[in-house]
Amino acid sequence: MKLLFFFLLTFLLITVVSELKAQTYADLPGPENVLVVYKQPVDDQDTLGLISEAVKDYYKTARNIPVSNILGLNSLISHNINIDGVTHPVIIAQETDNIRDSINHESGTWYATEHAWKYFYQNVAMPIKSYLTNNNLTSTIRYIVLCKGVPSKIQAGADSGSVIGNVAVDGLLCMLNTENYEDFLHSLYNKIRAQADTFPYAHKPIISNPYYDADKNWSMNYRFKPDHFNESWNGYNVKLSYLVSHLDGISFETVKNVIDRSVDADLSGDGWWVIDDDPSVRVPHDPFSDARENLILLGFGQRINWNDSDEWIVDNNGPVLGYVSWGIHAGAPYGNDSTYWVDLLNFQYANGAIATTYESFNGNSLGTLNYRAAHGLITQFTQPNLHNSA
Repeated sequence: MKLLFFFLLTFLLITVVSELKAQTYADLPGPENVLVVYKQPVDDQDTLGLISEAVKDYYKTARNIPVSNILGLNSLISHNINIDGVTHPVIIAQETDNIRDSINHESGTWYATEHAWKYFYQNVAMPIKSYLTNNNLTSTIRYIVLCKGVPSKIQAGADSGSVIGNVAVDGLLCMLNTENYEDFLHSLYNKIRAQADTFPYAHKPIISNPYYDADKNWSMNYRFKPDHFNESWNGYNVKLSYLVSHLDGISFETVKNVIDRSVDADLSGDGWWVIDDDPSVRVPHDPFSDARENLILLGFGQRINWNDSDEWIVDNNGPVLGYVSWGIHAGAPYGNDSTYWVDLLNFQYANGAIATTYESFNGNSLGTLNYRAAHGLITQFTQPNLHNSA
């Protein structure tokens, strides 16, 4: 659409001003900007708690995290949660992956209740928020790292991707500094719960991520700062407070390997980017092509292994720094082979390599190998046997 010059100039000026306001010019983060959260062992028989503590200790040493930036959660056990006179036992399930409403799970209900969300608020969110406030870390911390043993999902209903109310812990913790956080969570839950009226295809973003595509030109002037990127929603000024990640895997050795390889990340620029597209799997806007174009603009054009056929890329002549594919949706050569990470792919991954697949359930479990719908698990990507020296 063509616009009159005046309106175009005005629009451009407004856009430039707003973009300048959005820039943070933040420095690279240091150890002081990281909060490490782990599951405190209940006793010396609490194996998962002891592993969580060991992961915390190893990461703390490897990254020189200050002692003041360490928080142990001591209440990650089963609790009876009461809401309006109705009590549900909420448990930690799938080893420590899920905060699970045991009644809703057992009955297989599609319509969640708020009990698992309340467990999250009381036993995960509030201890973290209180610790940050009491130690004057609210604006210093940029990243929250959850160690193996801290749940990654809230399972408020049946174990299904179509259930309204099953959400990721990370996403809720990212908004921790939003004012009236408990009321905000309640409003968010009610909004999600209302979508049950349009079951089963009600999944759409409710709150847009204000950090998404903030640095369109890769200027590196938009490094994350707490509470800088905000979004208005339902009367709340939703603050993107922290970026949240997990140090997790099927064993302590797996997580230790992830830490070691990230500390000694390959910075040579010689790693390859494997982008395995497939013509039979298409979305309205192809993210694979976008990724390729952006890597070319960043000077990695000679280090891209690109495929837009129905043949899988299964090896590469050089260490792989990044991998993406459609996973099982592209049709694995061996049929529904959910373990293709170890059965099919023969890459040597550079230290610090990243990977993802476009599969709904590739994050179905972090601490275990619990497959869904024959989709591959990113958890397998972290296994040490896949990361031989490149």
